[in-house]
Amino acid sequence: MQQSFNTAGTIQNANTDEEEPPPSYDSVVASAGTGEPPPSYQSIFGEMQRTRKESNGFLDFLKNLAILLFSTLGCIIGLAVLVSIPITCIVLGVQFRYECPIQPKIPLFLIVFGAFGVLRNLSMIFNSGKKRFTDEQENQEREDAKKSSFEGLIDCFLIAWFICGNVWVYRNYKPDYNNVNSDKYCHPTLYLFAFWLNTAIYIVIGTSCCCFCCVACLVAMFDES
Repeated sequence: MQQSFNTAGTIQNANTDEEEPPPSYDSVVASAGTGEPPPSYQSIFGEMQRTRKESNGFLDFLKNLAILLFSTLGCIIGLAVLVSIPITCIVLGVQFRYECPIQPKIPLFLIVFGAFGVLRNLSMIFNSGKKRFTDEQENQEREDAKKSSFEGLIDCFLIAWFICGNVWVYRNYKPDYNNVNSDKYCHPTLYLFAFWLNTAIYIVIGTSCCCFCCVACLVAMFDES
């Protein structure tokens, strides 16, 4: 039996005048050897399905799923935290810049740390947005090299400045919060913020190292079994 397609998108029998409807989507999928429709990868659920199919085992799936979630919701939350903390450092450092006689460099530490933190975040956001609209590979590689060197200099300065802040903050623990005229006075909001900022950074670094070690040990155990 000979068949031909007419302009209306239906199948017409060459021997008869009867028109047959085009094959359904389900029949095409079934004839291709798959009984499942392709997932919608534009949604988070579709990405989770793709991650499950591409993962090698349950542990690999959990790792890829964590990366997926952190790259969506975690990215938004992390970006908000990264932007808000440096701005808070600048505001508190400027507001209480003359209210810490025990160590006048603590307000300076917060101001400079916050300013370079904002610069680092703006550079990261700008380069990420620019990368989306850059198609030429050579230009992209050149821009990545410039970005890496510039952001690397900022990171080195922030690490060195963070170490200085540790010395100024921890060496003067615990200041006088009550007697404003005392040489050991420091405004409680200023000092406690600087103290817990440094401590929180150590907590994040320690927690990240522990999680990395735990995941590495689990992967090694599952690979041996």
